[in-house]
Amino acid sequence: MTTQHLNRSKWPKKQPVAEYILQNYTEGGVSNASVVRQIKKGTVPGIKFGGRWYVYVLPDGSPAWGYSENQPAAPQAEKSVRLTGNPVADAILAKTAANTGMKVA
Repeated sequence: MTTQHLNRSKWPKKQPVAEYILQNYTEGGVSNASVVRQIKKGTVPGIKFGGRWYVYVLPDGSPAWGYSENQPAAPQAEKSVRLTGNPVADAILAKTAANTGMKVA
């Protein structure tokens, strides 16, 4: 192995929350606590490691969604099933929605 191979960085990286804020928000745009709440809710990919919070980022500084099994994929719109008015079809749709976790609208 060459020295260059050993020094090659891997992406995505864990970026400290304070650095993430400086890179992605205007001055005073968001607090550390706000980003930590977003990580806990799953709206920003991140992790608590060694008592500090980090955001997984790509080389351009954007959030790195789907980094590991512990991280959610990019947030998705909630799926729902619209009923038709036909009792038989609606019963089938309702059962399918219940089995797949979708909402019935």
